[in-house]
Amino acid sequence: MKSAVTTSLVSKRWRYIWTNLVHLDFEHPDFHLIRCPFPRPFDYKRDRYCKWVNKVMTGNRASHLSTFRIHFPLNGRRWNTAHIDKWIAMALSKNVSNLELNLSHDTGFCITNKYTYIIRQDVLSNNNGITTLKTIHLEALVVEGDVVEHVLSNCLNLDRLTVKNCEFYLCGSVWTFPKTQVVVASSKLKHLELYGCANIKSIQISAPNLTWFKFMGVDTKIQYTSVPALVNVTFEGGYWYHEHKLNVFSKFSNQLVQLSLSWSLQEKSLPTKFPSFPNVKQLEIYVMLSDNGKDNLLALIPFIKACPVLHTLKLKLLPIYGISWPAKFVQSDVEIETIRAHKHLSVVEFARFSGTESEANLALFLAEHAPMLNKFIFDPHQPQAGGNTHMHVEFANMILYEHISLWRRKAEDLAKRIRGGVDVVIL
Repeated sequence: MKSAVTTSLVSKRWRYIWTNLVHLDFEHPDFHLIRCPFPRPFDYKRDRYCKWVNKVMTGNRASHLSTFRIHFPLNGRRWNTAHIDKWIAMALSKNVSNLELNLSHDTGFCITNKYTYIIRQDVLSNNNGITTLKTIHLEALVVEGDVVEHVLSNCLNLDRLTVKNCEFYLCGSVWTFPKTQVVVASSKLKHLELYGCANIKSIQISAPNLTWFKFMGVDTKIQYTSVPALVNVTFEGGYWYHEHKLNVFSKFSNQLVQLSLSWSLQEKSLPTKFPSFPNVKQLEIYVMLSDNGKDNLLALIPFIKACPVLHTLKLKLLPIYGISWPAKFVQSDVEIETIRAHKHLSVVEFARFSGTESEANLALFLAEHAPMLNKFIFDPHQPQAGGNTHMHVEFANMILYEHISLWRRKAEDLAKRIRGGVDVVIL
């Protein structure tokens, strides 16, 4: 938004062009620096932010908005919720297509107290605007009552719904009864993300056109009533470790093409009823390393075996800063034969590569025994660090840069040990 207004200064004829913008993205320019523990400086930033959004929304002349996005950390401070209600109402009156309300900080967590913004059903009851919505993103706020059910039943064109790090309650107070069941019923919905939400004990999904589903949680029971088109699934947070949940998961495992899972190497073995995925071509595993660092990544071989037509394997590993443990690496005849019998695995990517011995052992094992393997990708980059001040952010990222340089050199040394015929890419 600031860039658009600055551009309008180039020429007098362009002075009011910004008032016709259809993409309104109000992400605070110093978003990652707003974590002030003292009310007054934070209130000042909040008031300036509100004036900025109010001025742009009042001056906007577009009859239709493609995107309306609010991204400002609430931080548990007092907030005049009437501002947010008004912004949403104005966006809906302009037949907005993509609506995002994100009140999280860089940690992404929702601060639950009496100042938390509560999204209510009456706020999303504009009869005209709500029918034009194609995507909705709600993050770090409280969801009241049947908001999700109301949105799905009234947004006839909605194909993407994201509810992330929110808390669900039956009525407009975070101190009353939690809402334990969410029903997702839609004939149009294609993408659904329910990530890190509190108070949800059960989810019922009936979405015949749903192709992509991402979920993070542990104790939630999910009932898949109708998901015949589902081909891409992500489960994080250990949800699928429990065998009674795996039984439900296995009902549609044969239709999946892309699969993403988290796995802890502290788990001794896979569940006994681990399903097979006969059509999965891309598998991503977020590997949580054990506390002592003595990890044997060969424990991941059963995942490869469960995907007989697997083409691309991507591993995301937690970095071990400044630690080099002797890795346990015992390859059995069964594991060797499993990999030698796999006729499709051709690309392996190590995301967040940190050059540990366990990573090197697995790469060399696959290079030696996977017959169709022709490409390794080593990516040493890590998520950007946040901080309380700009100085802290720069210092953290400087330390991270030094680690990345070291990890890249380790990847280069490992590349020299990998057999010829395998292309090695270091990002």
